[in-house]
Amino acid sequence: AEMGARYKGDIAELCDIVRPKVGVITAIGTQHLDTFKSEENLLDTKGELIDALPVGGIGVFNGDDDGSRKLYDRCKSERIIIGRDESGIKSLKNGKRHKSEFDLFYGNASYSEKGCNFALSNGKTVVEITTKLLGEHIPQSITLCAAVAFRLGVPFEKIKIAAEGLKAVAHRLELLYNGSDIIIDDAYNGSEQSVKSALKTLKLFTPRVRIAITPGVVELGARQEQANELIGEIASECCDYLLAVGVNSQSIKKGALKGKMSLDKVYSCASLAEATEKLKEIKGERAILFASDLPDNY
Repeated sequence: AEMGARYKGDIAELCDIVRPKVGVITAIGTQHLDTFKSEENLLDTKGELIDALPVGGIGVFNGDDDGSRKLYDRCKSERIIIGRDESGIKSLKNGKRHKSEFDLFYGNASYSEKGCNFALSNGKTVVEITTKLLGEHIPQSITLCAAVAFRLGVPFEKIKIAAEGLKAVAHRLELLYNGSDIIIDDAYNGSEQSVKSALKTLKLFTPRVRIAITPGVVELGARQEQANELIGEIASECCDYLLAVGVNSQSIKKGALKGKMSLDKVYSCASLAEATEKLKEIKGERAILFASDLPDNY
């Protein structure tokens, strides 16, 4: 069960319903910082999942994320930590022993418009994973899931088979086709990290004309303008055209121009409908990213 939250206490309330025995902390991030008021409150709220674990419960943590490591240190249940360990993967592939700080780890990742490949290890065995899932976060996410499965007794080879059979969730870096266009539908991901990851994924689709359509991110309080400028700056390195939508469009545009994207390639649109009309003017064999989609109240 995914534990979503906008206020302190939300995850504790959900845990009263679900009563989880295994809690996985993927990352802390900055989402809903406006309603949480501080990063400390956000961290404490994510920690409500770990605090709710029963005797014999298991906490699983992303060692690549600083906030997740802090909760790992606070966890009083059985703890499992995963992360990227390039030297560990290399040593084991060369037949050498390696003592990693992580219980499961990954490395040697490569990415393309067709998905990603990476090596996964439990410290003894290394398996190669090939998946059609898009995004630089995928090896990390699969390793978190693998850690849970392995702890619950699933053999490593079966974990490999399951990982390679994964399909994209609808509207979360989902690859679609519309005539000659490739559509990267990431409408349901709205965090700062996910938008940046989606833009970096779009970058892989050269030599197509790469177009990003995004309203940026919201509910970040005082950080919102800065975060959207940074999204624009990253977009300037990842796409040929940028269509910024809605309340954050000027901040996104400012960041893109700061990143040396030419003025005639950046558009500020009042709505998604306006952006869709502008899209019709851009010709060629296209890869089109829809990164985040905000409801009308924004």
